[in-house]
Amino acid sequence: MNQTSIYAPILKKERQSDGTLLVTGIATDDTLDVDDQICDPAWLERAMPTWFEYGNIREQHSNIAAGVATKLEQNGTQHIVTARVVDPNSVMKVEAGVLRGFSISASGFPPFL
Repeated sequence: MNQTSIYAPILKKERQSDGTLLVTGIATDDTLDVDDQICDPAWLERAMPTWFEYGNIREQHSNIAAGVATKLEQNGTQHIVTARVVDPNSVMKVEAGVLRGFSISASGFPPFL
């Protein structure tokens, strides 16, 4: 199975009083990815808002529900996501620098930590 993966670092993280973590980063854009491919901007314009209706955030492309997207912004071709990370183990991994960014996968679309 072909799978395209895109990675972008978390730009901001803020611990919340309830123990969750707000993280912000560029989920995707039209730059060259690790597979030497570029996401089609027209496809992203449709796919990102559709994904945001549910906004599920998974850890490392797995079945671990790490959190949920709370905000989606577009700046040119960049799609910037803010997500609330609620899974305590995922929060710890983000804070420790184990999980460092967002990535999407064309075969399993939601942005992942």
